[in-house]
Amino acid sequence: MALTEANFAQELEAAAQAGDPPADELVSALIDRGEVPGVNELFRTVNTLKPGMDYSQLPPRLADSMARRRALAARVRAAIVR
Repeated sequence: MALTEANFAQELEAAAQAGDPPADELVSALIDRGEVPGVNELFRTVNTLKPGMDYSQLPPRLADSMARRRALAARVRAAIVR
């Protein structure tokens, strides 16, 4: 099914119900390794997350996840039929 403005909310809700296992695993690992305080401190210095930002001070798994999600968001925006 094509993603349209008309069905976007429905698709978003379905995705929310499905969850995000890779994100859950990442957050769990950050907690287990005690990296949450450092990540929170870094994010407090950022007003908005935007393409091209330097994530080099983030834990590598988080930086990789953010890069993948940024690419996915661009593909989703391109797929929305207006």
